[in-house]
Amino acid sequence: MSKQSLKNELLWDAADDWYGLWEALWQVKTESPELPEPNALEAARAAVKALLLDGLIYLCWFDQDANSEIGVMSSEEALKVVSRDESWEPVASFATGQIRYSATDKGIRASRKGPVST
Repeated sequence: MSKQSLKNELLWDAADDWYGLWEALWQVKTESPELPEPNALEAARAAVKALLLDGLIYLCWFDQDANSEIGVMSSEEALKVVSRDESWEPVASFATGQIRYSATDKGIRASRKGPVST
């Protein structure tokens, strides 16, 4: 999967719902099963960072039980969170405080226009 294809896939998903960072990693592993874990993580991290920097997605704290955001992270906080390996681990339970991403209004508009080039 190309870097651009991955960014498009993640943006299209984010325009529809909230997704955990671990789900972006799973997307990479599904599309490129031959990639070693560290490379898959770096590919997912790079795609999410690019989408964040372009203002197409945002990160938030999420309450699974209420199916809603608890709070949106600042861009600075989001980039720090994405940089930490533990942020990419699947959650052990559906407790409050999950890290999720979703599309911004700009990201939703971009996803409706077709593949984006970021």
